[in-house]
Amino acid sequence: MTRKDGNAERNATLKLLAQNPDFLRLWLGQLLSQIGDRAFLIATLQLVNQMSDSVTALLIPALAFALPQVLFGLVGGVMADRWNRKHTMIISEVTRGLIVLSLLTIQYHRQLWILYLGVAALAFVGVFFYPARNALLPNIVSVGDLWSANTLIQGSAMIAMVFGPALAGIAVGLWGVGFAFIFDAVTFFLSATAIASLQSSGQVALV
Repeated sequence: MTRKDGNAERNATLKLLAQNPDFLRLWLGQLLSQIGDRAFLIATLQLVNQMSDSVTALLIPALAFALPQVLFGLVGGVMADRWNRKHTMIISEVTRGLIVLSLLTIQYHRQLWILYLGVAALAFVGVFFYPARNALLPNIVSVGDLWSANTLIQGSAMIAMVFGPALAGIAVGLWGVGFAFIFDAVTFFLSATAIASLQSSGQVALV
């Protein structure tokens, strides 16, 4: 890729953010949500460390997160082609926010099963959210902007991966695990609000 090509791609992405308010709101909502996810990850590890010395206790959340994606990953893609994508995304974000808030009830080691169940539930809901989001993009950006839109969505994940854990570590250290859970839940609700504001109906086109 030449320097000229790189500048052209950068200009295209900046133009998309500046001229497409629908996509800008979706992108900002996703960026916040992804940072919240990193905070949730740090908080989950911290909570398990506080309540258990078992290595298995740390492995269970990873398995709980991966299993629903393996079992239901294909189902989510199929449903994204049948359901209203915008409604699916809103319901998914609100549901995930409520799931995270439910984890505030964990006070003792014997309640860690709530965390494992919550992590599995988050992964299960995500199976429907992400295909719906990807399918909705062509409804809010032109065909020529799809590459830039996908690049920005992926870029937000990278930004969250870099800054999310650092911010989460500071927040957990200062205000505790509960704050990180609340923060993650709020980012889900903000993302749902951003999605609800999109002009696209999210309806699947009939063929």
